[in-house]
Amino acid sequence: MAGRLVQAVRHVRPPVVGKLRKRLAWLALAIFGPIILGLGWVLWAGSSQIIAPGPLPLGDYQQQALAEPALTIERHVTTGGDVPYLAVAPNGTIPGERGKTLREQLTTNGFQLSIHGETHGTIVLLHGRRGRKESLLRVAERFTAIGFRCLIPDLPAHGESPMAHVAYGASTLEKTLPSTLITHARQTLGWPNADEPIGLWGMSMGGALATAAAASSPDEWKALMILCSFDDLNSVLSDKLDQLAGPLAPALQHALQSLVHRRSGLAIEEVKPNHWAALLPPQLPVFVAHGDADSLIHHARGQTLFDAFPGRDKKWLTVTDAGHHNILITDQPVYASMGSWLLQRMRQ
Repeated sequence: MAGRLVQAVRHVRPPVVGKLRKRLAWLALAIFGPIILGLGWVLWAGSSQIIAPGPLPLGDYQQQALAEPALTIERHVTTGGDVPYLAVAPNGTIPGERGKTLREQLTTNGFQLSIHGETHGTIVLLHGRRGRKESLLRVAERFTAIGFRCLIPDLPAHGESPMAHVAYGASTLEKTLPSTLITHARQTLGWPNADEPIGLWGMSMGGALATAAAASSPDEWKALMILCSFDDLNSVLSDKLDQLAGPLAPALQHALQSLVHRRSGLAIEEVKPNHWAALLPPQLPVFVAHGDADSLIHHARGQTLFDAFPGRDKKWLTVTDAGHHNILITDQPVYASMGSWLLQRMRQ
């Protein structure tokens, strides 16, 4: 009798155990499946924000800037179609409202300004992540009012750029992009002249590209200006993930690095503007500004980048109570600081 019972149990146990295992597997999938899918979506979206933020449409602010009567604005695309850009020059002898304010500030500070419409230099302006060339027209409006023409490109994966991914200055195309722009403008527009001083200005991501470009062709630039940029992209990513994910941050960072590299070829750990800065000749003047309330790129990141520049002529500006996106629109006269610095270096 006992033997029959044991045999019966042996025949019954495998199906029971198998059903239990299946139920446990389905339960684990129900619990952890959404978590895994959610984590995968977060990593994919995060990698997209790094390499392909997506073109922003033209807003009312940009549309108004395009219609500014004090500016002559021409649209061009470099040979090969890689870089759409705006060529901006002063129009007439009367500056716009913003330009007039800057001229008054500089005149009060003792600068002798030429009449509006005369130019004595060109500045290449590089926008930040999720920006576009039209985003910097208000910057160009002010710089043209004090005697500079401006070239403003759409950086890769932004605006009307046909490029799928951005590399924060780590790619050959980006290192040479400002020089390519200058060459095309000379051939197409007839300016800047061969003996005309040229400045390079970059904001945030554009600051990283500007630093890489200056290191690639240092003799081409008369002055370099960087706003709210960073020293090391990997460190910026680490800062953000530490805030968002706590102890999971290192694992997420490794996963993001791998996914970004697989999707675009970009090695985040190779985006080191502080290393590029150290390659610049000490005679190149450098201006770096950063907001002390910047929560996207910590103030210390900008300071570390500034310290990496070897130049004897370099200026640091802390913009009080400024975050990442309002560094140019606080009560502090940042444009006057930039304008006076540019005039002193570009007129030499």
